[in-house]
Amino acid sequence: MPNRIITAAIQPVLVPAVAIALVAHVLPVLQYALIKSRKVPQWAVIVVPILIGLVLPFVISCDSWLINGYYGAQHLINSFRLLDAGFVAPAMSSRWTIIDYYEYFFTFETKETRSIKEAGKAKKQEEYVRQLAVYREEMAAFTASGSKGSKPRPPTAPRKSPSDNAVPVEKRDAIYYSVLTMRVLFMWVMYNGVVWYMKYLPVNPDPPIRGFVLHNAKAIVDQAMLSINIYMLLNLVYMVLYHVIVELFGVPYQPMMDSPFISVGFRDFWSHRWNFIVKESLRRGVFQPTMALLRLITPGGKTAHFRMPAWHAIVGAIMTFFVSGMIHEWFIAVICDEPTYFEHLLFFVLQAVYTIAEVLIRQTGRKTLGYDPIDAAPKWLGLIVTWYFMALGSPLFTNPLVREGVLLKIQLPNFVV
Repeated sequence: MPNRIITAAIQPVLVPAVAIALVAHVLPVLQYALIKSRKVPQWAVIVVPILIGLVLPFVISCDSWLINGYYGAQHLINSFRLLDAGFVAPAMSSRWTIIDYYEYFFTFETKETRSIKEAGKAKKQEEYVRQLAVYREEMAAFTASGSKGSKPRPPTAPRKSPSDNAVPVEKRDAIYYSVLTMRVLFMWVMYNGVVWYMKYLPVNPDPPIRGFVLHNAKAIVDQAMLSINIYMLLNLVYMVLYHVIVELFGVPYQPMMDSPFISVGFRDFWSHRWNFIVKESLRRGVFQPTMALLRLITPGGKTAHFRMPAWHAIVGAIMTFFVSGMIHEWFIAVICDEPTYFEHLLFFVLQAVYTIAEVLIRQTGRKTLGYDPIDAAPKWLGLIVTWYFMALGSPLFTNPLVREGVLLKIQLPNFVV
């Protein structure tokens, strides 16, 4: 009798636990085996593990919402990592040991890729210094001529990359971890405040998508609280778990975010501040392959002096946001019982429209006005415009999560009762 009770208690959890183990360990090992095989094409290295992982949640599941939710979240992360690792050049990945593969899978880089990235940054800095010297000479000639002719334009400085925020091993001392502990505690207290709000001031599961920003104060606060909840949940889990991983591998710590709430544009938000990990995976696994394919099929694309048309980047951006939206739709399908009506996909397509519109405004301004109108505008104005339009579409992202109570079911330890 006791054995039957124990079996009845364990059996509903055992099968999904095995499925989680498959996603977390077996699929990366499978991809590594495919990488090392000289007979498997690169498309199979990418597609086979991801397809298996996409199908498993619908073949092996259980009645536990928490386990299904964890399982979906695990593969949501793994799918980005499998996609990224699969697109690494075979000339490099074929030399990986299993340790090298897992280092790339978990930390997004290896010693070799870090060296290549640093060399690329140094080359860009050297080119900028050279262009700056030429600009100064041209400005001196322009001034000496009595300001005749067209005024030289200064070169664009290399933009700060996410890797510039990485914390190397030698800087992660006792003081660093003391400050990190205080940050985690502060964020955890804020997270508890948001959990309290969602529990005792319930969020409307279907706020109006249009017009609520100006006419519904409660909806504004609801969306702000949901955004903070998602930010805190992602950041806290990442900061704690990823520090364990980087210490095991002895590699730099790459922060997940860079103050996304002070973004002054959609490109600034998605490319430079929000979720660097997913962003890098999508850039390597979707954007760059799309650009390479477009170059291949464009007349003259194979020549050394080929100049990329503007529409290439637009198509690449649309594909990147589309793939991100589809992967999020998969996650919602795993954890939610009700249909999502492709709200997450619509949200990311809307972000693509925003981002492309911003880029076109910048390019048109440079050509017609001689300067970037968005950069010339006050930062506070860019902040307001960005978050106004971001808020207009935010219900598309939050509605499925609120309807199913996802953010109340997936919680960190808290003191809200």
